[in-house]
Amino acid sequence: MRKIFRGFLDSFKLDKDFGYTFLADAVTFSLIFTAFTLFASYIQEKSVGIMQGRSIEEIQQLAASGTEQLLPFLTEVRSFLFWSLAALLFLVIASFCLYSYSQAVIWNHLENKKVSRKTYWRWNALNLVLLLPIAGFSIVYLIAKIFLLLAIDFIYGWFPIFYVTHASLMDSVRMAVTGIVGFYLILVFMLLILFIYHGFSKKYKVWEAVSSGFILLKQKGRKALILLLFAVGTAEILTLLTSLLRQPLMYTTPLAAAIVNIILVASFLAWLRLYVFKTLLHESG
Repeated sequence: MRKIFRGFLDSFKLDKDFGYTFLADAVTFSLIFTAFTLFASYIQEKSVGIMQGRSIEEIQQLAASGTEQLLPFLTEVRSFLFWSLAALLFLVIASFCLYSYSQAVIWNHLENKKVSRKTYWRWNALNLVLLLPIAGFSIVYLIAKIFLLLAIDFIYGWFPIFYVTHASLMDSVRMAVTGIVGFYLILVFMLLILFIYHGFSKKYKVWEAVSSGFILLKQKGRKALILLLFAVGTAEILTLLTSLLRQPLMYTTPLAAAIVNIILVASFLAWLRLYVFKTLLHESG
C-alpha cells in the first residue's frame, strides 16, 4: 500500500511526457469541439434561412395551399437535410480518424517509436473494434446505475421520516454517490482501454492487444482498483478547484467555459495515462 501511495505522489512530478501528451489531447479535443460547434452554428443559421421566419401554422397553411407553392420549400428542406447528414457523417469520420492519430502519436511517443502510415491505419482498425466493448460497457454501466439507485432508495426506505424532512440533502447524497460510483466504473473501463493501447503499441496486433488488455486488467486486479480510487480523488479535487472558475463562465462566456473544460479533461487524461503507464504498465515491460 505504501508503494502504491508513493507512486501516486510521484505521478504529480510532471515532465515533458506530460506536456507532450497533454498538448496532443488538448489540440485533438479543441479541433473536434471547434468543428462541431461551427457545424451546429451553420445548421442553425441555415435552418433559420430556410424557414424564413415561418411559424408551424404558416407551414401548415403553405401545405394546404397546394403543391406548386409547397414543392420549392420541400425541395430546399430535402436538400438541406441530405447535405447536413452528409456533413455530419464526414465530421464523425474525420473526428474518429483524428482521435486515432492522436493516440498513435501519444503511445508511439511513450514507446519511443514513430508513427507510420501503416501503423496509423491499424490504430483506426483497433478503435473500430473497441466500439464493441464500448457498447457492452454502456449496457453494464446503465444496469449498474439502475441497481445502485434502487439500492439507495431501498436504504432510504428505512428512514422515511428523515428522508421527508431532509429531502434536499438526501437527493444530493444520491446524486453524489451515483456520480462517484459511475465515474469509478468509467475509470475502470478507461484503464482497460489504456492496457489495450499499451499492448497494441508494442506489436500492432488488434485482437492480441484486446486479449492482453483483459488479461492484464485481471492480473493487476487489486492494485489497479486502488490506483483508480486515487484517480477518483484527484478528479474530484480538480473539479472542485476549477468549479469556481467554470460556473460563472458558463453563463457569461460559454466558449471560455468550454476551453477550461477541455484543459481540465486533457490534463486529467494525460496525468492518468502516465500514472498508469509508470505504475502498472512500466513494471510489466
